[in-house]
Amino acid sequence: MAHDSYAIDGIPLDEPAGRWRLTSKTELPQWGSMVSPSAKIPHRNGVLPIAPIAAGVSTVKLEILIPAAHQTIGLRTLRAITGARSLHLMAWTRASGDETLEADVRVSSSVSVKEHGVDGDLLVSFTVEAVDGEWRKKVPEKVDVGTNKRKSFPIITGKDALVPAIAVKADTDGGTVTVRDTIGPSAMSVGRVPSTSWLLVDTENWDVRNIPTGKEQTAGEDDVSRMPRAERSTPTLSITPGGFRLAQRSDGDGVVEVVGGSALLWWKGAY
Repeated sequence: MAHDSYAIDGIPLDEPAGRWRLTSKTELPQWGSMVSPSAKIPHRNGVLPIAPIAAGVSTVKLEILIPAAHQTIGLRTLRAITGARSLHLMAWTRASGDETLEADVRVSSSVSVKEHGVDGDLLVSFTVEAVDGEWRKKVPEKVDVGTNKRKSFPIITGKDALVPAIAVKADTDGGTVTVRDTIGPSAMSVGRVPSTSWLLVDTENWDVRNIPTGKEQTAGEDDVSRMPRAERSTPTLSITPGGFRLAQRSDGDGVVEVVGGSALLWWKGAY
């Protein structure tokens, strides 16, 4: 039977050659604990029934078996992915639908190593936590918003979806393009935008790049750092605090509007 699998920094924790593998004690990601706030009203009996909220971070408990014949390479590999750097990129591939989610994680417990059986096998266990408190889809979805239009589209996500990249082109050279989520509070405004070429905005790092000619349809999936900086006239940039997120209507659709030009955006589901 297919099962969920994990990788840290590109290293599968179920190693294909069998030099180490996850045991049945490995858990699926745990959500933060729930907190149930309440509000007391003076001179009234009872409390207001306020919905619980999630607090804390998402954690994953891992247990890995290293056969005796592969102890050296197995322990060396696990030391590399549990130390050296404070943050590691973890991928969680779900058995249902073969969907891969990613999160920046750090080890949040001691690393326990103990012998298993009589053959010298080792069991290594530790816990990691997702520092942003969420898992994101690895592959972004593209939406062509159009020119001075409002666009609705389906969103499948557990919480407000993240929009890490938005490409814009102005109606008039040097104009301002505004993109906003019509359901939630997110908005982005870019000034000094050209009318004959596209700019790509990295919304998480507040970075603006020139998109090479003909590359605008895939720009949000490419390595932004390899694109030239927008230096012809330094664009002005304004983004809602907390980044650009997409809220959902009751029917599961997101709705985005662009004013002053054209826009393409790439979003990732967040859980």
